[in-house]
Order: sequence, then structure tokens, then C-alpha cells
Amino acid sequence: MAPRRSLARLHLSVDDRETRPTSRGLTKRLALGLVAATGAGAGLLLSQRPEQVSRSAPVATPVRVTAGQLVASGHVVAHRSARVIPTVFGRIEAVSVKVGQAVTRGQELARLETHELTAALKEANAEVKVATARAQALLRSAGRAQRLQKAGLLAEDSAEAASAGAAVARAELQRAVARREAAEVRLRNALLRAPFAGVVAERTLEVGDVAGPAPGGVGTSSGALRIVALDQLRIEADIEASALARVGLGQPVEIRLESAPDRSLRGCVALVDPQANRQKGTVRVEVSLRDARGLHGLMPDLAAKVVFLGGPACPTS
Repeated sequence: MAPRRSLARLHLSVDDRETRPTSRGLTKRLALGLVAATGAGAGLLLSQRPEQVSRSAPVATPVRVTAGQLVASGHVVAHRSARVIPTVFGRIEAVSVKVGQAVTRGQELARLETHELTAALKEANAEVKVATARAQALLRSAGRAQRLQKAGLLAEDSAEAASAGAAVARAELQRAVARREAAEVRLRNALLRAPFAGVVAERTLEVGDVAGPAPGGVGTSSGALRIVALDQLRIEADIEASALARVGLGQPVEIRLESAPDRSLRGCVALVDPQANRQKGTVRVEVSLRDARGLHGLMPDLAAKVVFLGGPACPTS
């Protein structure tokens, strides 16, 4: 009975703004108050259902407007990434790294067998020695021929032939030296090194694989290593073409990681793709991160939300 009396008093206090309560209609007002309270409770339940559905329903478009702000779905990408592939054919002798391992610039990643490459370099060195000796001999002969020709003891044609032979010998020596340098480069390329400091994101090379450049120099015959620089990560997101006027270079943004909803980073619009996606009706936007301290734990392909903010543009570096 106590809850009914408090509910009646609540109902009477509301009605008192229109008419003063009387004791005559108290019972009737009490019944109406109970009905109204029941209806209000049902209305509260009904009003909560759409919110629950909207939280669990997937986002159908890459952009939505929340409280006047433009919000885009995106993911983390490596602004600097390199595929390290063998530029010469050979069998993989050793792989020194694994996926997820941090590497420094110039660090050894993998190595090809070098028996044939070393033999080719030795052969090239021998050819240089032969070409050097021949060139030196012909240069001496050409010098003697010039002296004899000046003394009138040798025909001019013979002296010119000796000079031409010396010139050919010099050219052959240069070609031998070039072949030796190419052999040295091939031997150096048998050792795969990290082009910059980063993390090994992909490894499709195994010991015993035969690897090398594919026809045309694109890709490899068996595998490669991919290095990403985690200190140069960006956020890539798609915005609707109709919202393009609300986005500009240098615009400040807030980045919210879906893997850490309570975490946010600051960034700036670094690129607005000059070409739209005709099928999707969207434009790709790249966002650079401003706070380097917030990079811990970030990695490529993590989902993120980008909130485009107003205010002054980011300072240019």
C-alpha cells in the first residue's frame, strides 16, 4: 500500500499545476496515476529497443555524421613498406628473421647459396688479369711503333695499326672490369638486407627454396620478405563524395581505435586522393599521426574511426 500512496502523491503533484487536488477524486486519480505509470514504464522499454538494435547493427556506409562531426571508418596502414626479394636466382641457404621481429637498417634477413656466384667472380677476376696483360703488351707495342715511325723506320700504316690494336685492348679491359663489377654485385645481392628499420610483416621464404626475380623484374618465383616501418603509420579511411567539401589537407582529426575504444590519438589529414572510387562513391583519405608517443601497440590493418575536427589546420613540418 505504501508504493500506491507515493505514486498517488506523485500524480497529484503533477496535476496540481493545472488544478488543485481535492479529496473527493483521490481514488479516481490514484487509479489514473497507476495507469499512467504503467504506460510510462512500457514507453521506456519501447524507447530503449531501437538504441540496442542500432548498437549491434553494422554500419552500412563508410561515413556518418554524429553531433555535427564527420566520422569515417578506416584502418591502420604502413606509410613505408618494402618487399625485399632476391634480384638473382639461387637457393635459399639461410633465413635470419621471423614474422614480427624488429630489424635495423642493413641487418641481414636471408642469404642465398653463393657457390656459383663466387665461382663467377673468380672467373671475372681472371678475365681482368688476362685483359690487363694483353692491353699492357699492345700499349707497349704501339709506343714502339710510334717511335719507329717517327724515325722513318716503320710505315705509317703499321704504326696506326698498332695504335688501333692498343685501343681495342683497352676497350676489352674495360669490358672485363665491368663484368667483374657485375659479378661482385650479384654476389652482394645474394645477401638480403633490411632497407630501413622496421618490423618483419611477412615472410614467404624458407631454407631450400629457389628464389629469384620473376619475368619482367616484378615479384619473385617463390617468395619474399616484407618490412614495414612502424614509426610511419597512417590511417586510411573512405569518406562519401558528398562529404568531400568538409575535408581538407592539414585538417585536425581524432583517431579512435576499435581495438581500444577508450584510447584516442591526434592526427592530420595528409592526403585526399585526387581520384574517387566510382563504384563506391567514396574518396580515400590518409591521416598522419601527430603524437609519436601514442604509437605503442599500433600495427597495420587495425580498425579505426576518424573524427574530422574543426579549428586551425595542423602545423606543417
